[in-house]
Amino acid sequence: MSVDKKSRAAVVETADSDSAVFPASTLALLALLATGLALSPLSTKIAGGVWLILSVWGIARLFSRQPSGAISGRAFDWSHVTRIWLFACLLSTALAAFMLGWWHDPWDGLNAELRLLSAALGVHLIVGRGTPLPHWLRCRCADVVATACVAAFGCILMLTFRYPIPRNVLPANAIVWALAIAFFLAALAPMVLSQEAPLARRRWWALAVLAGSAAILLSQARSALLIFPWLAWLLVDRWRREHGVWPVTRMAGLAAAACVVLAAAWFVPHDPLRMRVASHDISKVENAADYNTSMGTRLYLWSLACKGIEESPWLGIGKEARLSLIHHAGDELPAAEQPRLSYVRTMGHVHNDYLNAALDGGVAGLASLLVWLGGLLLVARRVGKVDPLAAQQLRGVVFVVATAGLTNVNFAHNYYAVMLAVVVAVILLGAAFRKPAGLQPAAPMP
Repeated sequence: MSVDKKSRAAVVETADSDSAVFPASTLALLALLATGLALSPLSTKIAGGVWLILSVWGIARLFSRQPSGAISGRAFDWSHVTRIWLFACLLSTALAAFMLGWWHDPWDGLNAELRLLSAALGVHLIVGRGTPLPHWLRCRCADVVATACVAAFGCILMLTFRYPIPRNVLPANAIVWALAIAFFLAALAPMVLSQEAPLARRRWWALAVLAGSAAILLSQARSALLIFPWLAWLLVDRWRREHGVWPVTRMAGLAAAACVVLAAAWFVPHDPLRMRVASHDISKVENAADYNTSMGTRLYLWSLACKGIEESPWLGIGKEARLSLIHHAGDELPAAEQPRLSYVRTMGHVHNDYLNAALDGGVAGLASLLVWLGGLLLVARRVGKVDPLAAQQLRGVVFVVATAGLTNVNFAHNYYAVMLAVVVAVILLGAAFRKPAGLQPAAPMP
């Protein structure tokens, strides 16, 4: 690559064996994105800024003088992979838009889909237009994600020294904030088990995984706790790939350790995993038909959503009708019993991504959610042929999204969609611009 002196571009030699030069504007943009991503757990506005810069950068590539072309030295067509992700997001947005138009619902219901779509377009244009980026990008991205995990841990400690930590003082809703950290862990943990970096660096990443895990635990967001079984699965899968057999003894040890932790958490003061709270909520539903609790509200709303879906399975009932259904829950009950549903009537969704999508838009609404999830799984499968590490990262993100959606409507929060879009973009860009030689074989586990 030649660099015009008049453009004030900087010449940089990468840490790889080959030398490359990059414009100063590119390096400055990468530094800005890295800083924003590292600080994204501290502010929703910073996270939104990262998403916006990434999207605009991709669109700006359309007007670049540099001709389109595949990334040099790559036999694998990464633009095909990013095109799959882009098409999945486009189809998801189209289905969601169709159902909003059908029911004449407000167009702000497309916020999550449009954020995913714009970031997917940005990544596709950055990769497809042959943007020159350094081969060390993935390791640097891992450093940034590790810093974000530490920042999240510091954030939740600095907000208050009381315990349990008030969940309403976090930069975003406690559930979606914790899930954003879970996305980071899904992207970072496989890097710890790889050999793409020296041992000292991977130890730093491992410490960051511990910091991110602590942040999730302190947030007391139960929806994000399933990231821990996923992390355990990574260890088990790593052993199986290295030794060719399932580590039955180690799996039993992990299961026993998990049981001990859960048993200890039940008796620890302040109920750190909110297990006793959940048990108390369910008991109130069973004994007094009182749904004015976190779990009670969910149980009632899931039942309400299932009834609504049964009445209109193909087209749903629309957002406005769903809100009316929730806000008038229990109107048919005697006046003395209606207060048992007072908390339910304050909700804006049914606390389940799948039920909420099907209730709003029927088959098309549910398909809108499943299309991009399936698209991301397809991307992971294609990427797995040349980069098993990136495929593992993407599958981890899908696992977090698929499981967390069972107990909450996370796409009702813009921060969640932004962080999901950014993390997927980071994984794809890091994989597309990794060393052409590919991955090194992993060292045997102790």
